[in-house]
Amino acid sequence: MSDHSSLHPSAARRWVARSAVLAAISLGLVAVAQPAMAVAWGSSSSPLTAYHKSASSGQKQAQAYGDFYNQGGSYARNSSQQKDSKPGGDSVYVETRFQFYFQGAGQSSPAWNTNKNDQTGRTSSGSWKSDYTRTTLYGTADKARGQIHVCEDQNLAPDDCSVWAYTTFAY
Repeated sequence: MSDHSSLHPSAARRWVARSAVLAAISLGLVAVAQPAMAVAWGSSSSPLTAYHKSASSGQKQAQAYGDFYNQGGSYARNSSQQKDSKPGGDSVYVETRFQFYFQGAGQSSPAWNTNKNDQTGRTSSGSWKSDYTRTTLYGTADKARGQIHVCEDQNLAPDDCSVWAYTTFAY
């Protein structure tokens, strides 16, 4: 063990500061900030819209907008605002297909691979309601993609859904 009592005061302070930083790193106390990588899809003034049967009907059923982003370097998250265009009717939800870009088993080159499909909770409110879906980032991938649409539940029939929005971020 070396004797640091003979160090100049400024050198001693640098030594103490370096030692504290090294100790914090070794204990995992230093967090590396993740860059913000949010990708917006839709907006409150121009949301994704699901129509009854087709857009040509003009009958809006459900609307949504939001952000797809890297949550803390651990998750791909889709945060959404959704509302029922005909409040009190059938409930609406946002569905996300989470995909990651990597070379999977049996693939000759990297490709988009679906990891998970998830849906938000349902609402029949005519006001914007917040919800989210997320999945763990895939370790061997370097990009995440969300395929996102808004739908209205239909009993005994296919759900009325918007077109898909595609959002991507690299990590």
